[in-house]
Amino acid sequence: MGSEGSEPVRCCSGPRSLIGPPRRSLRSLCRRGHCHAVNRGHTVEVERISHVWISLPVMCAVAAALAGPPEALSTLVAPDAAGGEEGGRSVAAAGRWVVIGMPGANIDGVVNRGAAWVFRAESDDGGAWIPEQRLLAPDGAAEDDFGLSVAIDDPSVRGDAGEPVAIVGALHDDVAGRVDAGSASVFRRIDGTWVFEQTLLASGGLAGDEFGRSVAIRGDVAVVGAWDDGLFDRGAVYVFVRDASGVWQQAQKLTAPGAATGDHLGTSVALDAFGARLIAGAWGDDAGASNGGSASVWRRAKNGAFVFEQELVGSALDPGDELGRGVAIDGDLAVLGGWAFWGDGRGTARVFRRSGTLWSEEAALDAPDGSADDYFGFSVACRRGDALDGDGDLIACGAWADDVLGTTNQGSVWVFERTAAKSGGAWSPTAQLIAEDGGASDYFGFSLAFDCDRILVGVRFDDVEGVVNAGSARVWWIDDADGNGVADGCGSGGGLPGDLDGDGVVGPADLALLLSGWGGSGAGDLDGDGTVGPGDLTSLLAAWSDR
Repeated sequence: MGSEGSEPVRCCSGPRSLIGPPRRSLRSLCRRGHCHAVNRGHTVEVERISHVWISLPVMCAVAAALAGPPEALSTLVAPDAAGGEEGGRSVAAAGRWVVIGMPGANIDGVVNRGAAWVFRAESDDGGAWIPEQRLLAPDGAAEDDFGLSVAIDDPSVRGDAGEPVAIVGALHDDVAGRVDAGSASVFRRIDGTWVFEQTLLASGGLAGDEFGRSVAIRGDVAVVGAWDDGLFDRGAVYVFVRDASGVWQQAQKLTAPGAATGDHLGTSVALDAFGARLIAGAWGDDAGASNGGSASVWRRAKNGAFVFEQELVGSALDPGDELGRGVAIDGDLAVLGGWAFWGDGRGTARVFRRSGTLWSEEAALDAPDGSADDYFGFSVACRRGDALDGDGDLIACGAWADDVLGTTNQGSVWVFERTAAKSGGAWSPTAQLIAEDGGASDYFGFSLAFDCDRILVGVRFDDVEGVVNAGSARVWWIDDADGNGVADGCGSGGGLPGDLDGDGVVGPADLALLLSGWGGSGAGDLDGDGTVGPGDLTSLLAAWSDR
């Protein structure tokens, strides 16, 4: 553990800060010499320790204290947390905002009505996380499981005007007598208060559709997955657009070409940073193997409609891999996770890269320490690197049933990194995240989210101060994942490859920037080969029609 080799290092969250010798490759994942433990809305700062090894039963190392502002490890727990709420079953992050779903919350004696909690960072540089407000469905009922899926968007991250907005799914909501038809609720932050805006329902939705199984939101576009929609659970994805009067209207119902019985499209959904592309997982698709799973990608056309682009099917799948159980997308990078529940449970993930409008499989990821029934890949998240300073792409894969140092089903998260200059551009494991104070059956890594400079990890069954299965979320701050000496950003344009000026549109200004760097290795190196050249120009022109 104390060597300066290239092996991945375990990073632990918890009430203590463990500091070891400098590891440039880990600065991002294990914060700089300060540890913040946030519990029930209170922040405790732990003493700063620098360049000292500390030996504990749980062996872990966290990067050295470095110059710069404090960078925290945090634990987020609902101030009113109660037993069985499962806080962290779903998580989402955007800018200074985090939302945590707790579908097991009993509200005013109503069992499993469900709730979600919004937390706000004290500042852009971190500091305390402030529990801002609990979100509830206005017509919530028993067993709705409101909070099983959550998403949040902060327009300011893209440089847009407007307040943050959140969406929360309730897949077991009974709608007009239709049992488990499902719903989703939208909330908007107005003058410091989160205000219920509208309940979204599927037009023509039926009992058992479970609309709300997954959700995503960017600006005035919201996406809701209904994984049991259609003939024999083929699944569907619904797109809603907020009109000029502030009303959300269903704009599209998306199904996969060639959809078949039991595909379960909409198991997972994600939008890229600018809402230019939508990805949806279908864990039961038999395209690559029986229940091997897949995902479908749609591209948003200039008229605002989503147009089918491609089905992503992993190579060399085993029956029951269930790829698409988790999906994530950022610009030209997409990842599909499969937990292999109907297989050996080891789990896997597949990485896809887009050139123009064509997606190709780039890599298969597996846990370096994987074993049967770890369920690696159940949750996934990705973050495209910043072309402006050469930072690498990152992928996180949760393995909530991983037995950590003999602790059954404690769970862990593996982080993988890819840079053009590292290992020939191959993906390699950078760190394994574990909870230093973790216990048996915590399910650490049940949900995941990236947001520019942080990784958010859901711990579904975390016991908090004696409160059984209250659940929590852990935050890792990212600063310099690839050790290039430059703080990582959100990627070039945050989500559109070719959007070099970050305005959300690939256009003449981006072309001018690319041409100005021709022959060099700057922002215009979209394909990561180290030189701005014809391939990069082709990629930029192909992305010209993205918005």
